[in-house]
Amino acid sequence: MATPHPALDAAVDQFAQQPGVTPAHVASLRAALSSDPGLNQRLDAEVTRGALHGFAVAGPSSPDRPVGEYDSTTRTMTLPASAFPISGQSTDLRSVLRVQAMVVDFAGKTYPDASGAAHPVTADMLKNLQDTLNGSPALAADIKRAATTVDPMQPQHRILESFTFAAPGAGVGGSFSAPTHSMNLVSERLMSATPPGGTGHYDPYDLTFVIGHEVQHGFNAQAAAQARASFVADVRALAATPGPVHDYTALVERRIQAAREDEASAHISGWNALRSRVEHERGSVSLAAIDRANHSRAADFLEVRNGALVPRANVQLDADLSMAHTPSNIAAMGYNYFDRPVNPAPEDNRQAMRLAHGGIEDYPNYYAGWAIAVIGSEERAATHGRGPAPQIQINMKHVGLHEDMMEQAGLNLAPSQQSIPYLDSSSQPAVPHTFDHTADGPHQYQHVPVAPQRLDDPSHPDHALYQQARGHVVSLDQSLGRTPDVHSDQLASAAAVQARADGLQRIDMVALSTDGQRLWGVQTPPGRTDHLFDLRTSVPTAEAMTPMEQSGAKWPLAMQQFEQAQARQQEQSQQVAQQQAPSQGPVMTHGAL
Repeated sequence: MATPHPALDAAVDQFAQQPGVTPAHVASLRAALSSDPGLNQRLDAEVTRGALHGFAVAGPSSPDRPVGEYDSTTRTMTLPASAFPISGQSTDLRSVLRVQAMVVDFAGKTYPDASGAAHPVTADMLKNLQDTLNGSPALAADIKRAATTVDPMQPQHRILESFTFAAPGAGVGGSFSAPTHSMNLVSERLMSATPPGGTGHYDPYDLTFVIGHEVQHGFNAQAAAQARASFVADVRALAATPGPVHDYTALVERRIQAAREDEASAHISGWNALRSRVEHERGSVSLAAIDRANHSRAADFLEVRNGALVPRANVQLDADLSMAHTPSNIAAMGYNYFDRPVNPAPEDNRQAMRLAHGGIEDYPNYYAGWAIAVIGSEERAATHGRGPAPQIQINMKHVGLHEDMMEQAGLNLAPSQQSIPYLDSSSQPAVPHTFDHTADGPHQYQHVPVAPQRLDDPSHPDHALYQQARGHVVSLDQSLGRTPDVHSDQLASAAAVQARADGLQRIDMVALSTDGQRLWGVQTPPGRTDHLFDLRTSVPTAEAMTPMEQSGAKWPLAMQQFEQAQARQQEQSQQVAQQQAPSQGPVMTHGAL
């Protein structure tokens, strides 16, 4: 009977013939492979395509390489002697094999440069990646754990299954993709020399921190996915509710908080990986040694106080200088790292944050982009019946968001790419704005200023009411011997906005006050001539000097007041109907004998 993986079995048979390899080594390797069918299949494919020729055991005098080492020249995978058990099976050997399978796969990949041209991974890049993984015992342990831990959301997969590359110009040090179980690295950060046109090169301490940070995102992926799913469900529920305004401030704030905790937790793991590397290299560790290894990373955790380098006041380190993932430490790193501003105030000793395109975005705005896209999508999908759709409202100042920052960094409103109108309630009355898609297209990386909404724009929701008001104002001008002009239009715009605020659905007639200081508008119920039930509104005639942009900016709040008045009126009518129903008394029926 043919073996299921003949190429891999042949490589193991060859391994058995090497000097120094014992039957126990061979038995352990076979046991590790047979215990993991997915790993077996993956390595068999690498042997079949010629990327892997065989295995070796590290010699007793070899340096400690806890995740093993792949030589792309000889195409040999060297496994650490410590991974082979004295007896029985070894879960560590299986984890080493899984990490090495990712390394072999990575060695055959290509990466894009800024122009989109593809280049193969070099031996230098491969060596630097493996030196990083092997140089920090804490990082090696986390990588092996991620490579063998089943993804609870996709049990057929492990949390980490591949290394790949971040898109050029993404503006991140690295990232983790939970759906693809991949860690995305920046190509030039694996190169010993800065490439032409590049901005960085390999720094073992920085890459140690980055990989330690990103692998924690993998461990956090289930909680992060649940937070996103909860956000989508809550947005969908709010989008379906009646009312003139849907205020998403609390939901956006909650979304940002979930991201804050995720990033803070990942940053703690980055610190622990860096601390471990420093200790492994030097035999001991101190705050000064960690700071010398990578000051820019350490600065989120340490500060100089009274001339001494100490942990920041909100940071709690253990005796060995590692940092536990406690709620207080996560909250501390949320402030020290996630909340770092792009332009810190003079008294703020935190570093500036430099995310996204051009390094002009901070974390709250970076994560809010997805939330805004979800809100826009769910509001468009919701059914609201007749009348104007509810307006999206966000207190941008409260949640720390800046429309211009988000758009200049490349706001992604895919798949629809439709602009999203909203009210910014940072001040009162709330001010209308629009989120625009700038990740690509004609406005890529540009802030798109919002043109004030004028009621004379045919696309304006209340253009018809404006036209009605303007018709009356023009007639009034003509009756007074005036030629209608821009001031007539401006007065009509102000009157239409005020009419909405006062609860009018239409304007049936207008008139000047006796002193000419106010313009009155009236809505008369159908069939009535006594004016007892008229609805009235008025504006100063001085509003004729107010630009239409200014009166139009007040329309969202006026419309909100109108919708609230309509809702109250409907509720009162229902209450009256309910009160009148019992007064009619029971109805007697007579039946035949």
